[in-house]
Amino acid sequence: MMQSTMARAQLTVVAGFGLLAGCSEGTGPNPHSRDVGILQLQSTIAESVANPDSTVDWDVPPDDGTYTPTRPIEVPDTVAVGQPFTIAVRTLGMDACWQADGQDSVVNDRIIEITPYDRGAGTDRACGEMVVTLTHEQTFTVQTAGEWTIRARGRRVRADDPDAVTPVAAERVIIAR
Repeated sequence: MMQSTMARAQLTVVAGFGLLAGCSEGTGPNPHSRDVGILQLQSTIAESVANPDSTVDWDVPPDDGTYTPTRPIEVPDTVAVGQPFTIAVRTLGMDACWQADGQDSVVNDRIIEITPYDRGAGTDRACGEMVVTLTHEQTFTVQTAGEWTIRARGRRVRADDPDAVTPVAAERVIIAR
């Protein structure tokens, strides 16, 4: 049986692309939409930016020119049965106006599946044109020993066409003792 607590979000700047620009130029989302988080961002200007975390398996592996969060799924390798532990899922925001906006989680058959959501601030303020990392944290407690799969479901987006979206998932296996 799993229990979860409220998530908390943290914003970390990962790469600067410019000074200030409005969020209205294709990189800013509809301020009223809550979007599934970006786990991979395909760039047309960089040739070799893929730096995948070796502890994470992807259903669509990042290729050259694809940004991923440095640690898309952060969780201890081993957790204690009956003791709470935190899972952090990291997504990418297309500019500094993006913020983490919670997540959904489902636990079934030793799989913890997390779908993070992000939101932009809209077009009424200036946004730094930079890719940012958004952190979604949630605490879980497992009651069954053995291997557990932690799965993050998100999107793969092309930087030059934010409407070009492919679903993507990252997974990491942990041990509960």
